[in-house]
Amino acid sequence: ETKATATVVKGLTSCSDAGHGGSDPGGMGNGVSEKVVGLPVALKLQALCEAASAKVIMTRTDDTYPDLDKRCEIANSNKVDLFISIHANISPSDSSVTGFEVFYNKNSEQGGLFASALVAAMDDATSSPNRGAKKDPRGLRVLEKTKMTATLVELGFLSNAGEAKTLTQKEYQDKMAKALYEGIVTHWTKNHASVSR
Repeated sequence: ETKATATVVKGLTSCSDAGHGGSDPGGMGNGVSEKVVGLPVALKLQALCEAASAKVIMTRTDDTYPDLDKRCEIANSNKVDLFISIHANISPSDSSVTGFEVFYNKNSEQGGLFASALVAAMDDATSSPNRGAKKDPRGLRVLEKTKMTATLVELGFLSNAGEAKTLTQKEYQDKMAKALYEGIVTHWTKNHASVSR
């Protein structure tokens, strides 16, 4: 690896938040719980970012449950630049629904740009349907209470048997983590980093 790529996100402090955990399994579908899909992706993303000289804050690195306020507090107190919460989706009424999407706070222009960079990278990495970058309609705590550019990623639908199976595969988890990393690099280099050649 060349020196240039190894410092590609130098100066960035990012936070990878693996959704749910511990006593909170998150969504459950086809025998797969959301908490077991998010964590390996978050850990892989941490490794990729750190290899490129970013500082990475993790809200959890094992099967524990920090509550939503705690997650926001961790990110806020560590002066994080980019926050990414990693989840998997459930479609209660329609098991045929598949695809990934990224939510952002409707009041955050940077959030919208970051979400768009993430879905573009995920679109390149997988044949799963791209459901787009979306304004969060629910008032998600991690998007409301964080003080930095924040997104919440839904990697796919556990309620779809095929996608649930795919989401448990290490190869696919690695692919998604790599895509999230690429999205971070794109957004950071375009919007934050003072690029000196």
